[in-house]
Amino acid sequence: MQTYILAMAHAHRSAPDLEAGRAAGFREMLDATRSEMIAAETCAFSNQTENPVGAPHNADMKTEEIAAPKDSQMASHGESAAALKTPDTALTEVVGRLMEDKKADNLRTGTVTQYGSCIELFIKITGITDVRDVTQTAVSAFRDGLRRISNSYGKSLADKDLTYNQLLQKATGLPQDRVGLSATTVNRHLDHIRQVHDKADSEGIVLPHKINTSKLRLKERKRDRDKRAVFRADELEKVFQHTLWTGSVSAARRHETGSVITKDGQYWCPLIASVTGARLEEIAALTVSDIRIEDCIPHFSFDENEIRDVKTEASRRRVPVHSALIDAGFLNYVEDIKRRKSVAVFPDLAPGTGTTSKYGKRLGYNWRKSLYHALDGNPRELCFHSIRHFVNKTIRDMHDVPRLVRLNIVGQEATDTNDRVYAKETELPVMQNVIERLPVCWK
Repeated sequence: MQTYILAMAHAHRSAPDLEAGRAAGFREMLDATRSEMIAAETCAFSNQTENPVGAPHNADMKTEEIAAPKDSQMASHGESAAALKTPDTALTEVVGRLMEDKKADNLRTGTVTQYGSCIELFIKITGITDVRDVTQTAVSAFRDGLRRISNSYGKSLADKDLTYNQLLQKATGLPQDRVGLSATTVNRHLDHIRQVHDKADSEGIVLPHKINTSKLRLKERKRDRDKRAVFRADELEKVFQHTLWTGSVSAARRHETGSVITKDGQYWCPLIASVTGARLEEIAALTVSDIRIEDCIPHFSFDENEIRDVKTEASRRRVPVHSALIDAGFLNYVEDIKRRKSVAVFPDLAPGTGTTSKYGKRLGYNWRKSLYHALDGNPRELCFHSIRHFVNKTIRDMHDVPRLVRLNIVGQEATDTNDRVYAKETELPVMQNVIERLPVCWK
């Protein structure tokens, strides 16, 4: 600072005008500062020579030692650099990491495994194994390939071992309505591909190609709310008057009038659905420990168990057993199943070996045939899920029942953040009051 003042003062005395004085002062300041820096470096070099690193320094010295990095620090740096290496770019590895994310988000196991199955099929159709090679053209070819294979793909474990050409050969000769995955399934696969691509991008993997799956989505013929028709009470009454519930020739001949009522999963599942609104797999995969009693209220516990996962977090719930089910002998049936040492409440609905089917698939044939006979061909294409819609609509029409209570009964996620985060589970007595108001459509 002193050098700067002296230089400026001298410059102003020798310069003819202010601007010239400032310029001259600036030059003299730089020259003086440079001289001081050279002198300081010379002094520092001299001190280092006289006092090598590690020797005691004179108290007047202000120089600082700069320690060399230690071996442990160098090793740590190397480990950090190794940890920052680009993740594996193989599609199977990327989707594996994405699936771990989904598991951490508590997505049901069945849904998580769909991501892996999608990538297996993508590789099979396109031959691409590295996420960096995924292009818009490849995704388009994948979409088209999905429309050329049998719509039953994946229902047999043997499908996984077939090549794409073998899958095409298998589809040859099938009726047109059995070729090509549904628009909903194709669109789900496209969404999975996009998520895998986004996962790689989020990890810092350099992706040379952009993809836009929205341009490839297939148009679905019906709106979400129109995809499944809703049962009317009179239609359910007609269904439950069918021989499967009123008496047939035998368990093997349930569509012929007789005196035998076989109370197994095919008998109970539709009845339970009609007074709970529960999903097919939720009911079909009940275990004996899922039928509980609390405060004298028998109820279903729909949660993860030994034989199934839950669809969403909102699916975890308790629903009271309707008194009409008790009168029909359901609790007695459960006690009988316990005595047989069965884990599943409906062992007759267990999936067959060598298949990817879930609990409840075996209900399909007899249920569809019952609908066909009871509803004159079932022209409205009602299905098991239509019962769920019936219960949901019936409770919604009970205007004194809070929306959150209805959602808790049917296991749907609340859309309101306040309800989703802060609301407590509806108490069993409150739900029991609503359940008992549902119409009983069987005698």
